[in-house]
Amino acid sequence: MSQIPEELMQRILSAEPELNSCLPIPRLICIGAPAPDQKYCAAISLSLDKMFSFLQSFDSAIRLIEYCEIQSSFSGGKYSEIRLNLNSKKQPYFSANHDGEFWFELGSLYGNWMMIAAREAAMSVWHISDALRGIKQEVNNSVFLKTLVDQKALKAATKTFNSFFPHAEGIRHAIAHSSELTESTKKIDKNASKKPYKGSRIQTAGPSFLGESLDGRTLILSHKGETRSLELSSRSTINLIHIISACFSAFSAAEVTLTAEYKRMRDCAPPEVKPDSM
Repeated sequence: MSQIPEELMQRILSAEPELNSCLPIPRLICIGAPAPDQKYCAAISLSLDKMFSFLQSFDSAIRLIEYCEIQSSFSGGKYSEIRLNLNSKKQPYFSANHDGEFWFELGSLYGNWMMIAAREAAMSVWHISDALRGIKQEVNNSVFLKTLVDQKALKAATKTFNSFFPHAEGIRHAIAHSSELTESTKKIDKNASKKPYKGSRIQTAGPSFLGESLDGRTLILSHKGETRSLELSSRSTINLIHIISACFSAFSAAEVTLTAEYKRMRDCAPPEVKPDSM
């Protein structure tokens, strides 16, 4: 596994907003490749950009969850305080009831935002995997790139991804086809978790269907008889950075070679002939 630069680790721990300077995207100048391979370079460049974009989406989703946790806790505290005032008659009934509804509904809104962020995070993880898969395929399609790209690094990135995010595909399918999982008793029985689930906040005594839920900082759901889970934390962000860093490093030689060839072509190009002024 590639080492995370100290500068990048500090950004994660200090919640600084920019990843760009710490994890630069490889720039493949496609015109530097032989004509038949330029289309593969272009496709890979797009996937590398997308991969980084999905990392940012995941990171932003985690930060939104963190923000909503804080706000939801505050709203819950205010609601509890108002209920106590109402029971002890320290506040007029109608005023307390109105204020209580406001804080309760605000807390529910933050909870809904957390689920939206959780789904976005899960889909971003899947998209990173999809981009990595496409990059490997296009490298194999290019005779030119095969000799320049570190395919061991790409394999290592894939292996690391599967280790850290083993349920990515199942979670993606469950979210994308959420209504289909419960459209009939047959579908519910097919997708229900066969084994009990014991989490930090959610527990089941036996087989049951778990809809999309947050068990603390873990997204859980039932899919094809199993409970799928995804940790939603800065630790997962760091794991994704490890994976993407390994993928990006695979293109170091290709980036240098393509840039050098482009400069050579530019320097060898005949000077532009300007028409004589009339």
